[in-house]
Amino acid sequence: MLEAPAVDALTREARKLGVSKSALVQWLIQNIPRDTQGVPAGWAESHHNDEELPIDAP
Repeated sequence: MLEAPAVDALTREARKLGVSKSALVQWLIQNIPRDTQGVPAGWAESHHNDEELPIDAP
């Protein structure tokens, strides 16, 4: 699930491009710059997950 502001931004950008939100997300995933560890470039510096639960947490 995406938060409402992210959905709004995705909708706006997809509309500007004349594509579906799914097509835009697919393109973003395929073209995102990655660091030497294979994660999105800049992720570690800009996203601190100290308070987040792991994806597989019950």
